[in-house]
Amino acid sequence: MKFLGPEIRPTCKQGSPHFIRHTNYDLFDSRLCGLVSVFHVALKPELTPFLVYFIGTLAPVAVLFQSFESARKGRRFATSYSAVLFGILGQLVTFAAVTPFYWVYQILSGNLERQKGGRVTQAQAEAAVFGLFIGWIIPSVAMVAMQDPGITGLWQFAPIIGFIAGSIHLLFRPHTVHSQSGFRTVQAAYIGAFLVASSIHLSALSKFTSLDDALAFFLPASYGIAPTEAVLWHTANLFQWDFVVGVGCCLLGSLWFARSVSQVLGLAAWIVVGSVAVGPGAAFTAIALWREARLSESYHYDEKPKTL
Repeated sequence: MKFLGPEIRPTCKQGSPHFIRHTNYDLFDSRLCGLVSVFHVALKPELTPFLVYFIGTLAPVAVLFQSFESARKGRRFATSYSAVLFGILGQLVTFAAVTPFYWVYQILSGNLERQKGGRVTQAQAEAAVFGLFIGWIIPSVAMVAMQDPGITGLWQFAPIIGFIAGSIHLLFRPHTVHSQSGFRTVQAAYIGAFLVASSIHLSALSKFTSLDDALAFFLPASYGIAPTEAVLWHTANLFQWDFVVGVGCCLLGSLWFARSVSQVLGLAAWIVVGSVAVGPGAAFTAIALWREARLSESYHYDEKPKTL
């Protein structure tokens, strides 16, 4: 990342197309300009396929999972807002830097354990999907399609936009009124994310002519890239590390969904096979869907009326 500074800094001088005054604070606007400039390097034809792969296969399920976990009944205040907090941090310091802390927090807090009443209501499930669509999908498509610095700058606020959109949705569909189980909506959202992620993965695989091409696309360089190399390749390496570390933490953290040794082994086998066959993003989505089905069985059982 340090090698990007000298290359990016000239593009963030006042008058540059990437320098847009979103606020009256020069420090904030210049930092935002730096993020925009890095993304516009990633939007060059050589790197766009990987950026689309990253955003299309991992972002939807990561946002959905964090949103659904934040919405579960009985969660503490800090957990209820963890999706937007970690989302903002991820935009500021990269997905890879934040994701390990998110999973450590979830594991140590016991949030991944099966718990009574930990369901997502219909209203909250709808709000999470609506927030994903307004906050992430629309800005992401616009950023890639239009490649406009203003839209790229707006994309950096996707977690906040999604949170606001979901909150507005809850004003019209309050969870106190629509308090029935939202499992079917959660299930449909995960299935949709799986289909999109697996389709993008299979499309990417179809374009490779050798194993070396595939490894070069998915994995960062195993050696240090010289400072004299073009900023394009430093940017590619940055996004590859961001993806590999981020999705790796998600897949590793999903092992805590297991409740027996056999389930751990089964999940580990699926992670290996699924990551190759349908992609790591789709593999994690399938695990999240499996876990949600188990949680649904649990809270449906807990809600059954007790009889003598």
